[in-house]
Parts: sequence; structure tokens; C-alpha cells
Amino acid sequence: MGDVGDDFRAWDKAKKDRRLSNKYKSTLKLEEAGIDFNSNNGGLHLKVYIGDRVLDFWPSTGLIMEKGNEVGRGVGKILKLSKQQGSDT
Repeated sequence: MGDVGDDFRAWDKAKKDRRLSNKYKSTLKLEEAGIDFNSNNGGLHLKVYIGDRVLDFWPSTGLIMEKGNEVGRGVGKILKLSKQQGSDT
């Protein structure tokens, strides 16, 4: 039988793998949609430009903030905001 330490290490690795996967998939979706963004910290933090709005986006966790206030979570929310704004940039 495994011990609690082994279980924790497995869970921690799975969590890190999921965040890494989220980072790449979310960034790819933004690129495919043609949404303008700047990458910071090796892609851990993105500045997303939708019309006159500037959003801070952390693709690994999906957190979206604007001027210090949480806007929502997930790349889908950014895609939705982009469609509402009518932005193709």
C-alpha cells in the first residue's frame, strides 16, 4: 500500500501537469482566434487586448482580471468578450 506522501506527490504532479496543459491550450485558442496579446513570465501571464479593454489573463488557472477586479475565468470567457466587442484583433 502507498502512503499519504506518495498520494500527495501524485496529486501535486497531476495538478502541475493540468496547469501546464491549460497554459498551452488557452494560449493556442487565443492565437487561433486572432486575439491580440502580450506574453509575460514565459507565458504564465498574458495581457489581452480586446477593443479598448486590457485584460490580465493567467492561462494556467484561467483567471481574468481587469483593473484589479475579477472578470471571470477561462479562455472561453475571453472569446465571448471578444465576440461581444466585435474585435478581430
